Amino acid sequence: MANRYDARAMAKRAEYLGPERRRPLVLDAALEIFADGGFSDASMQAIADRAGVSKAVLYDCFPGGKQEIYNALLERGEQTFMEHMTQALGRTARLPVDEGLELGISSFLEYAELHPHSFRVIFGDVGTRDLDVIKSAERTRERIIELLTARTRDVMRRSGVDQSPIFDFFPRAIVAVSEEMARWLIRMPDVAREPAVQVVVMWMMKGFEKLIPNEAWRGTRPV
Repeated sequence: MANRYDARAMAKRAEYLGPERRRPLVLDAALEIFADGGFSDASMQAIADRAGVSKAVLYDCFPGGKQEIYNALLERGEQTFMEHMTQALGRTARLPVDEGLELGISSFLEYAELHPHSFRVIFGDVGTRDLDVIKSAERTRERIIELLTARTRDVMRRSGVDQSPIFDFFPRAIVAVSEEMARWLIRMPDVAREPAVQVVVMWMMKGFEKLIPNEAWRGTRPV
């Protein structure tokens, strides 16, 4: 009885909010649903129930239905992720590559810890074969990779390394490894983040040193 009363009270209060003020509340309610079940398993009714509103109110906020809600969650998650990583990458600008990698990967994992549902929406299985939905998720990931690619190119330029397009693969590999580390650490809460990051960075640096025999990859600080 209490839960039914609470749902009615939430729905009644929501009636007094305009769509713009209600949209963030709907997104908060939808986030966990999309994170847990992907796009296909999410439904407008489930989102409406979680938000404490009717489906009519939900469509008033998002006329495009659950795809519009999903795209809005991607956009919001991308913004918070970019803000988080931009601050972190700004601190790596004058660090040696090994230290910069350690800070960057650790910050990536920190985002997953602080925003696990947003992380799963951005980097998890989309959960549908709908090409429009898949393309939306891919665009978000590509913008994130572009941010890291720009940082990699800057390091290579400062190190005097030829900026061959083949090296643009490195940021993709770093993101892929960071994604899997984040998923693993979420499943293994007893594993400390920093020692795990240090081991992965040592492994990556061995590869960098074989491909690019340049002192800038270890210890030399760019100017």
